[in-house]
Amino acid sequence: TSADLELLDPELQSKINVRVARRDGGLEPEVYRIGGLYSREIETICHFLRLAIPFADSDQQRRSLESLVVFYESGDEEDFRRHCIDWLKTDDHMDYINGFIEVYLDPRGVIGQFEANVSFRAVADLIDGMAENAGYFEQRMPWPRKYRRVQVSRPVANVVNVLVETGDSGPVSPAAYNLPNYNDVRRDHGSKNVILQNIENTWSEELLRQSVDEFFLPQYRDNAMKYGRTLVRPLEVYMHEIIGHGSGQPDEKLDGDPRTLLGRVYSALEECRADLVALWHIADPKLIELGAFDLREQRAVVETMYINFLQGWLSRVDRVPGLEVREAHNRGNHAILMFLLEGGHGLEVIQNDGDYFLKITDLEDVRNGIGKLLSKIQVIKSTGNREAAEKLFDQFGTRLDEDWKANITQRKKKLQAPKIKAFVFPRLEPVLEDGEIADVRIHHDEDLTAQQLRFSRMEYSTSL
Repeated sequence: TSADLELLDPELQSKINVRVARRDGGLEPEVYRIGGLYSREIETICHFLRLAIPFADSDQQRRSLESLVVFYESGDEEDFRRHCIDWLKTDDHMDYINGFIEVYLDPRGVIGQFEANVSFRAVADLIDGMAENAGYFEQRMPWPRKYRRVQVSRPVANVVNVLVETGDSGPVSPAAYNLPNYNDVRRDHGSKNVILQNIENTWSEELLRQSVDEFFLPQYRDNAMKYGRTLVRPLEVYMHEIIGHGSGQPDEKLDGDPRTLLGRVYSALEECRADLVALWHIADPKLIELGAFDLREQRAVVETMYINFLQGWLSRVDRVPGLEVREAHNRGNHAILMFLLEGGHGLEVIQNDGDYFLKITDLEDVRNGIGKLLSKIQVIKSTGNREAAEKLFDQFGTRLDEDWKANITQRKKKLQAPKIKAFVFPRLEPVLEDGEIADVRIHHDEDLTAQQLRFSRMEYSTSL
């Protein structure tokens, strides 16, 4: 229980790679490391990391691999922080993530889930333009000036194609990530933004059309098909990661990391904040200058992003067990929807033939509401105001409307649409010449079950 954990040393309570077990009537911290918890699996990881070091694209990438091995050997989170600094500075053709990273599934938002991937860079002109203008977007934020960063260096921002993902990264994959999650590291050293192109570009045109026809009002359907997947969704992801997570700064009087001070609601607040940044900046003229779309399309693109985001969330509430929203991204989505609806910010829920839909009544008022909520959330983060954060998400981001969920669930069953998508990655076979890798053969010969069984067989392997 929370009361049990509070009896531990405060440092142990906040470790990303330490879980706590109850043994012999007491509490025993267990560290994920070689010689500790999951020692055999982590030894396997380190075996292959060491094999990768000679093939690093740069000295910086080599150092990032070496520092990761040191962390797995020591279990000391300070070593992982040093790895994060090495890793975020790499900007190579090949890239990876590996470690105990995202904390969404931990009720306290502290213990990281293991995740790993390997990827290679793709073409990214628009991403480069956003990264170059990170300082411009920072100064256009709607929150108080004292919480805007004055010096904004160009973040590392890449579009990549994924080769393989495991753990929390796959086979169910994120669309992108902005790391590391340590606020002081981001402040002092920056962050890296990565968009997973071949993940984000994978969808069924038939399922998309069915979903749009079922859940969108007729006046939004054509633009949802025209802009939704090919323009609006990528822009949302790009701005969420590149401009959103890396933005803002703490109050000069703040004593501590916002992640620790805000506790259980930090992850939801941060995901909500990054989404709001994307929704706010979609109307900025800089995107026209960068060639994302032209002036004649601006209003249609803005409206489509708003309705895609809001109606898109409403059409996914069937995924939530019960009526209480718990997952961080979902809580952020729900908080935005309910804040706009309850605040009367240009949005309403209507019924057509008993089915629920969202309707934008005033596009500018929706944006004003987005700016108001974004400013409120940034002030909460910058000041570490846990009480205000919990109040906001308890009010707007927690409870589903029972009738809405029942209606969406019934409509989803009629469509027989999948709730989530998983990926089968190519199977890579090394071609050896004189004991060295000379080439790689790519095979697409597995289904999801075969892939996962192969991964489980590899768990303790130390051979190619």
